[in-house]
Parts: sequence; C-alpha cells; structure tokens
Amino acid sequence: MVIWTWTPLIAAVAVAATALMLAAPGMGRATLPFGVRIPPDRVGDPAVLAARRGYRTATLLLGAVLLALGAAALPAAGPTAAMGAVAAAGVAGHLALRVRGHRAVAAAKREGDWYRGLTQAVAVDTGLRTDPVRSPWALLLPSWALVAATLTAGLLLYPDLPAELTVAVEHQGGERLVRTVETTPFSAFAAVFGQIAAAVLVPAAFAAALRSRPDIDAASPKRDAERYRRFLVIAGRCTAGAVFGAVLCLAGVAALTWTGRMTDGPLVVAALAPGLVAVALCSAVPMLLGQGGRRLRAEVPEAETGLVQRDDDRFWRLGGLVYANREDPAVLVPERAMGVGWTLNLGSPVVLCIGAGLIVLLAGGAAAAAAGMLSLPGGADFYGWKWEP
Repeated sequence: MVIWTWTPLIAAVAVAATALMLAAPGMGRATLPFGVRIPPDRVGDPAVLAARRGYRTATLLLGAVLLALGAAALPAAGPTAAMGAVAAAGVAGHLALRVRGHRAVAAAKREGDWYRGLTQAVAVDTGLRTDPVRSPWALLLPSWALVAATLTAGLLLYPDLPAELTVAVEHQGGERLVRTVETTPFSAFAAVFGQIAAAVLVPAAFAAALRSRPDIDAASPKRDAERYRRFLVIAGRCTAGAVFGAVLCLAGVAALTWTGRMTDGPLVVAALAPGLVAVALCSAVPMLLGQGGRRLRAEVPEAETGLVQRDDDRFWRLGGLVYANREDPAVLVPERAMGVGWTLNLGSPVVLCIGAGLIVLLAGGAAAAAAGMLSLPGGADFYGWKWEP
C-alpha cells in the first residue's frame, strides 16, 4: 500500500527536478553560460554549445538515475529514505554537472583568450539610488492581516484545546497511525510562528535585494537598467503573492490542528492547495522572466556602446556558485550559476559577522539542548510528516 502510494510522488519529484535542472541554464544571461563571463560574440562558440549539449544529455541521464534510485530505495528503505536519497542525489548530481560545464567553458575562454582586444567596462544605474524601486508594502497588508487573524483565533481557542493535538497521519502497511503531541504554546502556535517568519523575513530579504548592485550590461546599459527596474516591480508583486500563499497555507495548517481535522485527507488538500498553488505560480513568474528580467521586451531604444562587461570570474568560486570579493561593499549580488535571484557576497564583513552570529546561536542552542536546558520538539513529527529511522 505504501509503495503504490509513494511511487508516483517520488517519480513526480524526480521528473520535476530533472525539468528544473534542464531549464536552469536558460534562466541566466547568454553571456554567463555555467557562470562563466564571456563576450557576446562568443555565445555561439562551439565550446559553449558543446558544454550545453553535454549538460542536457547528462541531466537526462541523471533524471533516469533518480527514477531508478527512487524505485529501488522505496521498498528497501521506506518512503522517507527514498525521497531523501532522490533529493540528495539530484542536488549533488546537478552541482557536479554545473561545475563540469563551468570548467569546460572556462578552459575554452582561457585557451582562446576571448577578451583580448576588447574594451571592458562596468555600468551602474544611479537612478536606482535616487529613485529606487519600492518594496510592495501595501500588497503585504493582506498577509499581515491574515497572520493577525490566525493569531487572534489561536489565542481564543487555546484555553479550550485538548491535552494533545493531532499533528500527523502516517500510513504503514495498510495501518493508519495518528501522531499527537502535547499541547504547548510551541506546538499549538508553530504554524503561526511560521506565518510570522514568512511575512517578515521574506519581504525583508527582498527589500535588501532592492538595494543590491544589479548586473547591468555595459553594451546596452540604459536598456538593461530599464528592463531590470521593471523586473524588480514584477518580482516585488510576486514576492507579496508568494508570502500570502505561504501564510494562507500555514493558516490552514493551524486551523486543521486546532480543530483536530488533520486526519481528514480531502479537507487537508482543500485547505493547503490554494496556498501551494499561489506560492508555485508567484515563484515561477520571476524564473520565466529570467535573471534581471532579461526576457522582458526592451522599451528603451539604444545603440550598442561597443563595450563588454568586465570579466569578473576571479571573484566567483566553486563553478560560479560562490561570490567572495572583499573590495565589493555589496552584501547581495545577482545570482550567476543557478539562473535567478541573488546570492551573498562572502567577502563582505557584514555577511561574515552575520554568519558568525548564526554559528554562535546554533552552537549555543545545541549546547543548551544537550545540557537539558532547552527542549527541542521533534519538528519532523509536525503537520503530516514523520521521518522514519
């Protein structure tokens, strides 16, 4: 029963992961194949095309391996281990293929001295400082209102909640196991804490991204800057939509937990589906637009400047996955290797201080838990999930 229930899900995850891996290279700029900066006239170079073909072929093979791995691990180790194995193999395989493509293009670029005789430049848009794109705070009001409503409902219901809350349902060998936990402020309001985190941290991260330095093409800076500005507006709206979807999902989780209806499968689907769809759609739009909105139609006519973007590969490591530049004051920079979004500048003192603080916080929490001073709940037991040993 468990095998037949989980097989389609694991197969769907493997297929979706393969499709995402195939689409990832096309999300970024054509002049950044596999995270390597190249001149525009080298986009169609045989070495670049060969690297792309090799990546696509290897990704399809990796997808077949993921399907086979899931099918083999499911009856032998159970659904949780099978899903974990597919996810880990997918991530590791994708990174290995990206690094391989990066090295192939970088080697061709180095051997052919592709930047010889070209005038390199860096373009900036001062208008993003004097007239910046604003965070869509007004669009976030429905999310915050829903958080407040969920919190208020929880506070009113908490005194009458049972001694234990149903938080998970597990099917094993045809048996239906209901998982419960002791009713505490943490277990009862875990979904609300998640709502608060989504409604605060995600908009804060996007607000920080608005202040990041854009990657504007020196060959057509005005056109690129205008396109990037429109992309930020659309991305801001999508961020607000994704936040609302996440908050809506967690509101459904909270309601199901407080009313003891977590065991009702159709009701769980009905409660969570709208939020999941909203998150998926709002996350997909920026990906479809490409990094910095490169697929948006340019509305500013501009003649080419004859310049090429500065070759800055020396600051990108691990196949273009990691950016570290101590001389760059930017905390966030546009993502390069994975297509869309922003990444941290690991050479920034601000990022290093934040990282050190998080390490100290985690170490302190682990020490407190080991000493019995802090009781950490089994998070994997919450809300429909049960991690098997």
